[in-house]
Amino acid sequence: MSSGTALADLREFSYQGESYAFEPKSLKFRPTGRDNPRLAQHFEEVSTREPVLRPMPAGGISFITLNVAHDCNMACPYCFAKQGLYGGRDRKLMDSESARRSVDWLFEQAGQKPEVYLRFLGGEPLMNVPVIREAALYAEEKARQSGKRIYMSINTNGTLFNADIAKMLTDHRMTVSISMDGTRAAHNTFRVFRNGTGTYDAVVRNVGRFLAVDPDTMINATLTAENLDVDEYAELFRSLGVKMVRFAVVGTAVPEIAVAKEEKLARLLAAYDRLAVTYRDQLLSGDVWYLADFYKYFGNFRTLEKRHNRCGAGTAYVNVDVDGNVNLCHRFTTDGTQRIGKVTSKTVDVPLGIRTRDQLQATSASVPSGPEVSQLTGQPGIRALKLAGEEPKMRGASVPAHLHRQLDGTAFFEQIDSTAGVTSANVCAGCDIRHVCGGSCFHDGEILYGDLFGGPDGFKCEVDRHLAKISMWLLDSIFQHDPTLLDRLDDLHLRSQQHHAE
Repeated sequence: MSSGTALADLREFSYQGESYAFEPKSLKFRPTGRDNPRLAQHFEEVSTREPVLRPMPAGGISFITLNVAHDCNMACPYCFAKQGLYGGRDRKLMDSESARRSVDWLFEQAGQKPEVYLRFLGGEPLMNVPVIREAALYAEEKARQSGKRIYMSINTNGTLFNADIAKMLTDHRMTVSISMDGTRAAHNTFRVFRNGTGTYDAVVRNVGRFLAVDPDTMINATLTAENLDVDEYAELFRSLGVKMVRFAVVGTAVPEIAVAKEEKLARLLAAYDRLAVTYRDQLLSGDVWYLADFYKYFGNFRTLEKRHNRCGAGTAYVNVDVDGNVNLCHRFTTDGTQRIGKVTSKTVDVPLGIRTRDQLQATSASVPSGPEVSQLTGQPGIRALKLAGEEPKMRGASVPAHLHRQLDGTAFFEQIDSTAGVTSANVCAGCDIRHVCGGSCFHDGEILYGDLFGGPDGFKCEVDRHLAKISMWLLDSIFQHDPTLLDRLDDLHLRSQQHHAE
């Protein structure tokens, strides 16, 4: 695409004083009012160029999170695992036999895929180091026998560290993710020990120790209504020596915790704007570090490869709990509504709507998984959606409306309750960033609207659309100043892959 090439179906927007034209169908974009020859040349070449980032190969499930501990030394109010217990009454650690059986099941499910991913999860997984070590040794042997590559990672709250843990991580080349929500005040708001005291000091004390065994240790920060200053938190993480960072908006319906008010959303987006300027300036000066939030759409924009699903839950990735139950993803483990099998069986019963669903084109069929939508609204059969220019559909009164907007600020649709089954096609099919986002989160749909396909979460949509703007603005700057920076970012991204289930 030359600088003068016209784009059809344009969406024009401004960001940080720059103006852009974006074509949602092709993913091509360009600055307006000036040229960026390198960016234009890239789009000319991309159709015949080897893709920079390849998607995981098609086939069976090749990624599991393994819950080695339904127990935790912390008691975070927003925890999807219900303080590590996953809704159960008793604290429980996985035994060695269950761990080995889960590894066997993973390799069986992966079929011909050359790579498998095993992520240890809790609760707090480091409360069960002996079983993690045994599962890792067993997985490495299975990999040697099958000719596959095994990638292992661990999600920890960062409060536990000793020589035994360090040796295990080093011996098995495990990638580490630490949950840390920001500054002392931000982190200690919700990330607390069982006695209610904050965990910030314990985590900060251990960050350097984890970095010593895994220089690519990633910080995963959960954003809630009470901690939204991502620019301040990123500065802190960098000062600790971290070069891999990811922020994620909490998934919850609890009003005091959810980012579900316009003023909270505005505060978060403003913080992202400040961080974007700092991040750009650091990159262009040669200080290259990985911020997953800004990078996550780079691959799609650069390769023009489209996404048709939000994630690989149930198709490429599943969760295995402490008893060997297989769940659609780790977030469904607590309520058990999407339990799709056991590791003692070779097959999984993934809902047909997920196995065959193109989240951008297929008809939205209602698949209740949590409370029925009628129970949420008090009126049977209500589906609340208002597309731009239409009269409202049936509307429930219990949930405040959220107005989704496109990149240029024009109204897209007004969401009040579940969007499942309202129109002939998924509502996400009309969104400007549909081909980089891929659709809505199944778990968000359940916890907010009582329906697997009932999302999206409108506030998260606004964050994603804003991040898409930032991504295009950053790519424009990088191509204009030094495209070789992308090679360094790509390398960091590839090292981060085992942190994610997509």
